[in-house]
Amino acid sequence: MPIKSAVAILALIALAGCHFGQLPDPNAKAAKTSKYDGKALQANVLQVNKMLTDRQVRGEIDGVAKRQILHRYIREQLQGVDKSKIPADQAWRFGDVYRQLDDWRSTNELYMEAVKVATENKDEDRRVNDSLRLAESMAHLGDVEGGIKEVRSTFDAAPTGKAPILMATLYEFAPAALGQGRDLDIARLLEDAIDQHMHTIVDPETEAGKDFMRARHYHVRRAWEAVIRIYRMQGTDEQLRSAIEQSDEMLRKFVSV
Repeated sequence: MPIKSAVAILALIALAGCHFGQLPDPNAKAAKTSKYDGKALQANVLQVNKMLTDRQVRGEIDGVAKRQILHRYIREQLQGVDKSKIPADQAWRFGDVYRQLDDWRSTNELYMEAVKVATENKDEDRRVNDSLRLAESMAHLGDVEGGIKEVRSTFDAAPTGKAPILMATLYEFAPAALGQGRDLDIARLLEDAIDQHMHTIVDPETEAGKDFMRARHYHVRRAWEAVIRIYRMQGTDEQLRSAIEQSDEMLRKFVSV
């Protein structure tokens, strides 16, 4: 998806300061690329986000400025996009971009469509990932109960397809859902997501598989810490003791391997 306006790019550069880096060519493939090309849109947003991250690492901008510039860029890219005209097979890609704007209502609509498409196409990888993103948007919109059900809908994935479940539940869904009156349910969900993580099967010969195995202990420990913290704050002594015992037993197994 082409950048729509050279003027908009110049405005972004002015806002960010000098040495922005190489932005996508505003005229590249302009005649050939549709504004509903979600793959190109994702690629452009990823490129700009990387440039901004590099500038933040160098201390040229802070996190607030990075977020403002990225949001402004994305809004420019989405000008003229009618969500009702987004092709169904592109819904998850546009959902990803609207998610970066914290536009949770649009994100929710798009991921609902994406889950439907993935289910119809029997695309398990997309079904799991899109369901988890849908759950996050539901939590942001106040439907924590629906979000919990959506996360649990991924538990029937094959062991080779369970890898995203714990990370999405721990780092995306739970932070959005906590404090809305369902914290104990979220703690139980996290416990079950840990179990899903432990039953995940990866290929240890691939780099992705090696990375998963190296990080498994860390993410499981973080998840148990979150569970224990919730039970402690809720004053549920029996559940707290059980979580501490299960956590200690599981983490000892990692050490002994």
